[in-house]
Amino acid sequence: MRKIIIWYIMVWYIAITYVLHIVCGKTWKMFFFDISTLFSDSKEVYGVEIIIMTIIICIMVILTWVLSNHFKIEFDVKFKNKRIGKYDIITVIKKFQIVFWLVMIGLFGFCYIRFPMFPKSDDKEWEKYQTIAHAGGVLEEHTYSNCEEAILTNYENGQRVFEIDFCLTSDDKVVGKHDWEQHIIQEGFYEGYIPSEEEFLSIPLWGKYEPLSFERLCELMTEYPDIWIVTDSKLYDEESNRKFFGILANTAKESGMEDVLERIIIQVYHEEMKEVVEEIYPFKSWIFTLYMTEFKGDEQQFLRYVRYSYMNDIDAITMPEGRLTKGLVEIADRYGIKIYVHTINDLEEAQEDFASGINGIYTDSIIPSMLSKEK
Repeated sequence: MRKIIIWYIMVWYIAITYVLHIVCGKTWKMFFFDISTLFSDSKEVYGVEIIIMTIIICIMVILTWVLSNHFKIEFDVKFKNKRIGKYDIITVIKKFQIVFWLVMIGLFGFCYIRFPMFPKSDDKEWEKYQTIAHAGGVLEEHTYSNCEEAILTNYENGQRVFEIDFCLTSDDKVVGKHDWEQHIIQEGFYEGYIPSEEEFLSIPLWGKYEPLSFERLCELMTEYPDIWIVTDSKLYDEESNRKFFGILANTAKESGMEDVLERIIIQVYHEEMKEVVEEIYPFKSWIFTLYMTEFKGDEQQFLRYVRYSYMNDIDAITMPEGRLTKGLVEIADRYGIKIYVHTINDLEEAQEDFASGINGIYTDSIIPSMLSKEK
């Protein structure tokens, strides 16, 4: 009886996991959440899941009956029209029970590891900070510098999380740069010109600041182990993302600084991007940014983004400040998804946003001590 119970649990877990993940595109985490809220946020009725799960349960009840010897099914085994013998299901299972149990244990282990029923949700160190320094933060009167001086200056002012814009150079190196079309801040460059890494690093920003390569950023993160970096790659298609994040991860590995990738927070721009990037490297922290979507503040659309983030272990959602409403904050809060807005440089405006329940802001000039004084 004990073996039957164990077998029953294994088959149930493997079958239902397959239904949820492969057939219906959901996770155990999402399924349990919907049950706990009586499907209040889910307009679909889980029709496919319920039908398939009912069929599976019925099959398992029948098999349990068979295995308990309450019913006997016999069948002839033939090979090339020659009768080998008559067997029943019980005899076959008993004869090959070692192989059967090895296969079942293997499938159960694979499903449990690949699709855990209760996934870990570790708290991230970066989530305790209320400010993310936009493009490295303001440097004197300059913004969008994405340079070492900006990071170090704002680090001294208490910033620990820095959003950095990244571009690829003509020789496929990752550098801190907003884009090659606008923000022309180096002498001799012009709209649309893409330099090599060597050329990019040789020409100061605004004639006096040192441009930043990703390799140098890794060195800074090694020197300052409490620095976190939020990526803004602005890449949308699969091919570009594979190329960019492959280069980014390989740069850290080849430089002997792979550990800094643990403190890289990936901004994703659409619902397929996370899966693509995860195939390149298992980054630990994620933010879903909505500025490249068609989202204008609709709560049902936002609910879909929140449920996607919850189901795929994305830590936070960020959006332009003008799209924020109290209703959106309440939706995210139900799922434990953090909300950030950008780009906020007015202290009073920031306080109003925090009062609405958000968790943080992207900012050029607001530093943590300013928020502390306002509390």
